[in-house]
Amino acid sequence: MAAGDPMTKRKSESQRRLTRDERRRLALIGIDPARVVDAVCARLVVPVDEVLSGARHDRAVLARHLAAWLLRWRLGFSLSQIGRLLHIDHTSALYGIRRIEHDIETDDGGDYGIDQVICEIWQNVVGSS
Repeated sequence: MAAGDPMTKRKSESQRRLTRDERRRLALIGIDPARVVDAVCARLVVPVDEVLSGARHDRAVLARHLAAWLLRWRLGFSLSQIGRLLHIDHTSALYGIRRIEHDIETDDGGDYGIDQVICEIWQNVVGSS
């Protein structure tokens, strides 16, 4: 990881970026990217079609951003691939990923921390494979 990378400040297991070998292993067990989107939507109680339609209410935006972050740093998708999957521009995907990274950096670990949400979503994705 590069110096100044927000992930170097936080080393919790739920937020760690996966290595290339770990992403290959996940690909071998068949992690479907649509399952990531479904898990995010289920956790945040947002219909998938709202996330994919470009709805702008808070929960749909957060769901899109979380899905983009997970697809990028857990499954190794490119910004273009994320954009195609979520029906957004690659720059919107980048913005969402940066927004989640900012939330991770500033998370105080309170009752409803982003760490906990990401961990729950990821466990749902991996546990259902």
